Amino acid sequence: MFRKIEGYLAIPQMIVYTWAHRLIGKSSHYQLGQNVLRAAEPRTARERIFVLLFPLGIFGGAGLLAMAGWALFFLQAGYHPDLLVYLRTAPLWHQALWWIGLLCILYASFSVHKLPYIIRLLCHELSHKPPQRSNNYQYNRKSHQ
Repeated sequence: MFRKIEGYLAIPQMIVYTWAHRLIGKSSHYQLGQNVLRAAEPRTARERIFVLLFPLGIFGGAGLLAMAGWALFFLQAGYHPDLLVYLRTAPLWHQALWWIGLLCILYASFSVHKLPYIIRLLCHELSHKPPQRSNNYQYNRKSHQ
């Protein structure tokens, strides 16, 4: 699995991270050449989980959708299963659909290594439950009469 991407290859990933920050209403800073997007405002654990999972969902979903579309068109058109014959007979848009799906799945794989961190964040978030009030609290409340 790939751990990080650098340079111009990181731009699509950082655009999706920026988009995730905008969706939750937080601002962020990115400087070209860095492979890290800095949050300008503090985020809750749930917001961090959302931001970390967003590129995986966007790129993974787009990649699976493109590959499913490619396979559906491949089977419907009845292209020859031999790669060389396929490359000579298939239209360019059909070949591009496969490459787009592969590229999206590749970008999604860059987010997979963050899953252990996301699981730790989620476990930490779930372990902090709101305090449970006792039944005494329910009976000792003052009514507004």
